[in-house]
Amino acid sequence: MMEYMPSGQSHKSSSHKKRNTRRMGIAVIMLGLFMAAAVPGYAFYYRDRIAANVSISGISVGGKTLHEARMALEAHIKGISERLAVSDGRIIERATFTDVGISVMLDGALDEAWQFGHGRHLGRNFGEIFNTGRRKNDVPLALRIDEEVFASFLDARFDGRIEQPARNADIQFDPMGGASVVPAHDGIIVDREVLHEELIARLKSPMLAASPIILRQKPDKPLIATEQAQAVRGQIDRLLATSPYFLFGNGKRFVIGRSLVAEWLQIDREKARLAFSFSDQSIDAYLAALAPAMNREARNVEIGADAQGEPIHVVRPSEDALRLNTAETRQRIAAGLLAARKNTDAALDAAPAAINERLLEAKGITHLIGRGESNFSGSSRSRIQNIRVSSEKFRGLFLEPGQEFSFGPHLGEIDEKSGYVPELVIKSGKLIPEFGGGICQVSTTLFRAAVYAGLKIIERFNHSIPVRYYGPPGFDATVYPPSPDLKFINTTSSTLYIQPRIIGTALTFDLYGIPDGRSVKVEGPSVTQRNPDGSIKTVVVQNVFDKTGALIQKKSFWSFYKNPEQYTIERNPLE
Repeated sequence: MMEYMPSGQSHKSSSHKKRNTRRMGIAVIMLGLFMAAAVPGYAFYYRDRIAANVSISGISVGGKTLHEARMALEAHIKGISERLAVSDGRIIERATFTDVGISVMLDGALDEAWQFGHGRHLGRNFGEIFNTGRRKNDVPLALRIDEEVFASFLDARFDGRIEQPARNADIQFDPMGGASVVPAHDGIIVDREVLHEELIARLKSPMLAASPIILRQKPDKPLIATEQAQAVRGQIDRLLATSPYFLFGNGKRFVIGRSLVAEWLQIDREKARLAFSFSDQSIDAYLAALAPAMNREARNVEIGADAQGEPIHVVRPSEDALRLNTAETRQRIAAGLLAARKNTDAALDAAPAAINERLLEAKGITHLIGRGESNFSGSSRSRIQNIRVSSEKFRGLFLEPGQEFSFGPHLGEIDEKSGYVPELVIKSGKLIPEFGGGICQVSTTLFRAAVYAGLKIIERFNHSIPVRYYGPPGFDATVYPPSPDLKFINTTSSTLYIQPRIIGTALTFDLYGIPDGRSVKVEGPSVTQRNPDGSIKTVVVQNVFDKTGALIQKKSFWSFYKNPEQYTIERNPLE
């Protein structure tokens, strides 16, 4: 059966629904207009204030600026702090947060409270501001306890009775190099967590501030047990029992005894871990004292030849310089001790000698080109010292083809710092000490080598009087930097290598290179004139021939010497 509604009733119902719809639309519009007006004003008011209904540990800060909120919190905390009292159950002690070492972390709480309604998203900000107006948001305060201040407070106020921390097991070394265990023991301490909870509760409820806080105690267990220390001691005992150990380097052996190993040991205490290690500083100090015996200076190769024009041979091979690598050697020693290895090789860094066999081969040094000789028999100790020092200044010098050589600049400063010593000379009619006596022995010998090598001599001066060390007068070369000087040019087609040598009282200068077929004939020295006053005139002639025998260079070295008995005051201090 179907039912029908009268047509008049249907019309009335439809009209009623339309009126309701219109009313709802008007309400929504009105609400929107209200919100449009309220939101900007609400947001503007809270632009520099904490949102409504926000609190910090129960203390209302809503609607306050950050400065106002901080002032309110600091006043609240000060009030709690000034009424603080603590007790061990018998003794009550008045204190403040500062006395106990308590800090209230205001900055973090204020920052968290400020975040409500002040984020980057505007829509979310309004939602948070709107919601905080309808519900409460509480930000907890955090506390921090300075352990050192708190412990000092307990010791001062309660005579150390309330807290006796546990003691970790430890290891001590005795003067004889042994190790002993210090046992661990349990302790009792104030329960920090319970104390923290009580303090937070008092910050939230000032009514509790008048009653003292009872310091609750709890057992304190050591982090390092006696058994762990005993195990470490066993490792140390085995390490020491294996001594002595040995360090090898540069052909030498060094003993590392039990007492030395014990000096190097140190105990590492890291919370729940006990171990031993070796002191880097102690081992480095040992190696620093050892280094001079381990290090080695480089030694240049020494070559020789039987006669001019003959091939060279190695008289004494070069040796690399050795330097103790402290860091690497220390690591090797520590690793060797831990592994109970008796022997350890030191780490030595090698550096090749400045003049070595490979370099001479690369330079093409194959034959003896020229040799000069002299003898300083009868010289004083100081003169011999100066000859040795100055001759070494020329060891290992290379002279390229066409290069000019000057003797003076290679001597360096003629003083004590350079290794020279004073020698008595006649000057201004008096015997006085001057540094460098004997250097002219070196310049004379090198001059002779250059002449026999067929080189071009461009500057040479004879002494004012004959010098007995140089043999017959006429074949010498005096120097007194900066002038007079000895200069010559490498006129060969190969690199020349200069090498001095002293055997006994004989000084030799050898010039090595590659033969280019030349030959040299030296005439003299010859006395060409003798004068009534005892002065003489001499000459030495250098004749250089090419490989065909043709004369390519002829040089006469004239010398004029005064009578040594009449002109001793003019003696060169470097003779």
